[in-house]
Amino acid sequence: MVVLILALAVAATPGRAAYPFVGPDDVKVGDFIWIDDSYGSTNGGEFIVHPHSPASFTAFETFCIETTEYITLGSGQKYLVGGITGSAFYGSVGPAGDPLDPRTAYLFYHFRQGTLFNYDYGTGALRVASADDLQRAIWWIEGESGGSNAGQAGTWIAEATGKWNDIGPVRVLNLYAYNSQTGAYDIRAQDLLVIVPIPEPVFFQLGALAGMGGLGLLRLRRR
Repeated sequence: MVVLILALAVAATPGRAAYPFVGPDDVKVGDFIWIDDSYGSTNGGEFIVHPHSPASFTAFETFCIETTEYITLGSGQKYLVGGITGSAFYGSVGPAGDPLDPRTAYLFYHFRQGTLFNYDYGTGALRVASADDLQRAIWWIEGESGGSNAGQAGTWIAEATGKWNDIGPVRVLNLYAYNSQTGAYDIRAQDLLVIVPIPEPVFFQLGALAGMGGLGLLRLRRR
């Protein structure tokens, strides 16, 4: 289960929009973001990704795909977008990476479009339950602890099976936290899902380089 350092998962957060921004998201490699909590009680998603600097994109809802890397919620903690790739890195799999499963991509895409069957897009307890079921389905598909294929989670897994052969416009934000010992953003943080434009612009190829071990190209030192 994801541990949210200095933050507690909440059952619901007042003021959240019922339907998520559909995307595509225009976050770029090299941007800084901060992350807020939203619906759900699993210590996973829903989360809201906000721009920190530059303030150049629309905030969007997301889910996490790892249970062994961590994030701190709130505007006081910023993260570097070090890559936008098709894989999660480190966590339980190390630097080789864990390619995103097409089933996860299918479910997240339809969640963001507001078309995921039986997902409650209201603002109450049923939304919390839907967020929990989808997060558990994603963790199960990705082979992470805390996942489940029971109940609604299992129904969504079955729905997604065989639907997509690739991950379509869904990618993974590879995030880094600031390391006061090195003066660089080189601490791996929780990776999150994102919707990208298709065809992909060049900056996503830079993200792929980061995923292949080119982090040094994207390390930013604090001034």
